[in-house]
Amino acid sequence: MIQVTELEAKLFDRIRKMSIAEQNQFLQFLNETFPELIEVEQEPKKIPEPKISPIERQQKAVTILQGIANSGGLDIDDPVEWQREERKDRPLPGRED
Repeated sequence: MIQVTELEAKLFDRIRKMSIAEQNQFLQFLNETFPELIEVEQEPKKIPEPKISPIERQQKAVTILQGIANSGGLDIDDPVEWQREERKDRPLPGRED
């Protein structure tokens, strides 16, 4: 028999490999099928904005962008091919016909 933690690990691993659209569809299915499992907030909680000045915000953005630039960015050889592959339609789960 599979331990609950082992089953959870396999389930979460499989969910992590799904696209965002597939994850949303899966969560919607779970919510419709087992509404008691998922608590859905009607209104999202508002997170208060941190009190920082516009100059500090700009400096923080520059630091983050500089860090990305220093890391070498994304490892994409052909940006056009990468975008084409990312935007490629994928079959929806349960609609392989």
